[in-house]
Amino acid sequence: MKKGFTLIELLVVIAIIGILSSIVLASLNTAREKGADANIKSNLEGLRASAAAKYDDMGNTYNTGADIATDTCSGLNTAGTILEQDSIRLGIADAVAKSGGDATCQITATQYAIAIPLKTNPAEFWCVDDTSKAVVLAARPTGPICQ
Repeated sequence: MKKGFTLIELLVVIAIIGILSSIVLASLNTAREKGADANIKSNLEGLRASAAAKYDDMGNTYNTGADIATDTCSGLNTAGTILEQDSIRLGIADAVAKSGGDATCQITATQYAIAIPLKTNPAEFWCVDDTSKAVVLAARPTGPICQ
């Protein structure tokens, strides 16, 4: 009697390994997307302290010029707004890179809201505003408040 495995047995083992590895890879993809969402939220949470400091530096205003309402604020460097602060611009740029979508900025003299689509669900937006609100929205904010 010969010792060893038949061709069928080897093919079955290879198929099982293939199925298990595809399950693991799918789980890793989901974990990566959730990690990107956590990074987006963390970046926007960090913007609040920078925005508060810039508010004080600018004489208790977030914007000294015309109101800003744009769905493409990554890379926007508007003098006389909180967006001229490097840490805010870089935080938005990093979050946008993780998201794959662009940031929405609504900035007036007394209020601001910044929202970025989430990686796990691009139809949802993580939004922070000057009232210390940080929430998931079902659509881009249309004003300077996350609602």
